[in-house]
Amino acid sequence: MKSDPLYRARRTLLAEARLLTEIQKLARTLTQRATEVFSYVDWPSARTFFWRLY
Repeated sequence: MKSDPLYRARRTLLAEARLLTEIQKLARTLTQRATEVFSYVDWPSARTFFWRLY
């Protein structure tokens, strides 16, 4: 049974689907965190700050 190519292909697909789901969750979390962080930034003063550095 476990040497059956169809069985192995199905298992591989399931594992890949689980991995993709985890990656999507991570991406969603990162996007939320980035949105939170960037909402705290006062953009006009940040721009002048970086221009002064340059």
